[in-house]
Amino acid sequence: MNSIYRQAPYIKPEDHSDFINYAKCWAEVLDAHHTMEETSLFPQIEAKTGEVGIMEENVEQHHAFLPGLSAYKQYLTTCSTKPETSGYQLVSIIDSFAPTLFTHLTDEIPTLLALSKFGSKPPLLDMINAESQKPPLHQFITGGTPFFFRNLDLNFEDGCGKSGRRFWAQCGGSCRGRLWRGILGGGGLLVVMRMRGWGTCLRWRIKGSVGRA
Repeated sequence: MNSIYRQAPYIKPEDHSDFINYAKCWAEVLDAHHTMEETSLFPQIEAKTGEVGIMEENVEQHHAFLPGLSAYKQYLTTCSTKPETSGYQLVSIIDSFAPTLFTHLTDEIPTLLALSKFGSKPPLLDMINAESQKPPLHQFITGGTPFFFRNLDLNFEDGCGKSGRRFWAQCGGSCRGRLWRGILGGGGLLVVMRMRGWGTCLRWRIKGSVGRA
């Protein structure tokens, strides 16, 4: 979301459709993740721990930022047919729900850590891995998954995400088309050009301006 927020006011007309696709992808990933939690993961946690409502606070926090997220998605749909749409308006919409979203993401960490008191009763990693194989999460192989891994902070936790980015950079090299231009963050198309000589390089960066290399 940081990259969308920082770049939205400065997108050039020729990059408009790619940026809109990039911004939509983030919302799709967020929607799929929270839908998975509410409809499957959280009920499983309740069943494993025997505590009904143990994740209810997280669900309530989801609902708190949904109106703003819905406005964000609706605005992007409008933008798809109107290249002159203001990026500053998109920033304003993000401002309307970002604080609530950040609060939720922060609060969810101690909630999940607190599940350790139940020992291995809720095998979280196994449960999450199983959910990733179900729709809609498994359908994001050409969208949300590369979007996620190509936007990792390479300096976080001593660079533990570098291998994930390298994998998707290699995958990006075997794919051609504007779809990948929109979803691969962090200079994904720079890799494509070097490997296959296809297309134009475009970088979506958290720092710096959007530009061609």
